[in-house]
Amino acid sequence: MSSFFAVAQQQGRTALETEADTLAAREDFDGAIALYSKILQKSSYADESDYIVLHKRAYAYYSAGQFDAALTDVNQYLGKYPTDSQGKLLRMYVYQGLEKFDLLLKDLDEFAAGRRGDPAIDRWRTSILIEAGRYAEARTSIQKMLRLQDDPEVHAYLGLTYMYEQRPDSAKIVFDQVIAKDPAYVQTYLFAGSMCIDQEAYGLALKYIEAGLKQEPGNITLLFYKGVALVQNDQLREGCSTLTKAFNAGFDDAVDYLKEYCYSTKE
Repeated sequence: MSSFFAVAQQQGRTALETEADTLAAREDFDGAIALYSKILQKSSYADESDYIVLHKRAYAYYSAGQFDAALTDVNQYLGKYPTDSQGKLLRMYVYQGLEKFDLLLKDLDEFAAGRRGDPAIDRWRTSILIEAGRYAEARTSIQKMLRLQDDPEVHAYLGLTYMYEQRPDSAKIVFDQVIAKDPAYVQTYLFAGSMCIDQEAYGLALKYIEAGLKQEPGNITLLFYKGVALVQNDQLREGCSTLTKAFNAGFDDAVDYLKEYCYSTKE
């Protein structure tokens, strides 16, 4: 191939990659994947630039929710660059999307080996244990973190483990402790209110939700929960009004409750 055609081919590839990057930045991941794939179809994986495109496509697949395809790409990438931290992080996110929690925790433990005591990693690991349903392990992890810093978010996670284990009394004790110590941490009211709604304890749910709204009156999730608790407690007029406010504020899920409890089916 003459040098002229080689340069022209490279320029064409560069333009295609730039266009794909632009599409990815605009969150048009399907369009970006198509262009990255077009580049890789002609790739011999002879140099680093090919693997950069492969990594970009893996991220686009992940962002598009195509986790299996993302895993194939990121594994190929890590086969070439096994110590690359960005590749490792991406694979962990993909594992989380696929709910491959054992593989995720294995990778995360290896990733964290040189980063002992990193609060972000400790929290991520704990959240994964909760997501995986390994609540006793999560509590052990949480207690270790709380010994270093009594953070309201971490403490609230402790209540979540009891909530998911269907131990509402234990969860309530924890949530009340967090609220007493850190009343401005609004997430606790969300956790407690949601749990009480699930337990059909609507009066108690409203107490938590109202207390949370005093801290953050514009919280539309709390507003939605208030509407749900009210309609479930047969306070339809106030509940429907509250659900309408939540919906108008942008909480789209409120429409299902509005249809069920508030909209007349009569012509």
